[in-house]
Amino acid sequence: MPKLKNYLKTVKKGNCRLVIEIKTHKDKSQQAKCVSEVLSLVKKAKLEERVDYIAFSAAACEQLVKEAPKGTPVYYLNGDKSPEEVKAMGLTGVDYHQDVFMKKHPDTELNADGQVSQKYVRKTDIATIIGNEFNFGFSTVTKYDIYARAVDDLKRKSPEIAEKILNGKLRVSHENIIELSRLPIEDINGLKRLLDSGSIDRIGYSQ
Repeated sequence: MPKLKNYLKTVKKGNCRLVIEIKTHKDKSQQAKCVSEVLSLVKKAKLEERVDYIAFSAAACEQLVKEAPKGTPVYYLNGDKSPEEVKAMGLTGVDYHQDVFMKKHPDTELNADGQVSQKYVRKTDIATIIGNEFNFGFSTVTKYDIYARAVDDLKRKSPEIAEKILNGKLRVSHENIIELSRLPIEDINGLKRLLDSGSIDRIGYSQ
């Protein structure tokens, strides 16, 4: 199985945002060592501004907040804390299936107190299979499922733009690819004309 440093090397060539899940360790010292080593690898790869972290371990999340650059997104996965508790820990927000959260905290809104939380699609059998087989978190599987569907939609409207995004020649954020995929084909064609003219080399949603 490829190691994290190999993934970081590959990701660095493009412009996608990386979500790294810190796995829970029974040994607390091993857990702390894992967090520190991951942060070190990301720093060496100069990808600190393009990484979000997720973890089921509250201790791992708190260590990430302490050791990662200020403002680094850190989301808690375990589902046993309210958004207010997560905010008090210094985390960005909660990041787990809404059904789990609402069962444990039926009187609390998922986005309470203005916290950022990821919008989840319902967990599917295929996401579970992929996650288990390749040791990915469910959030990672669903995030890139949405991304892949958006690229497919965009490819049907403009194969040229989709190809440039996939080979790294056109810089577009994960979120903006999703927004682009929703545009009518007339607007997509307008963007293509701008790209062909050399007027732009990246796409933001405002464009």
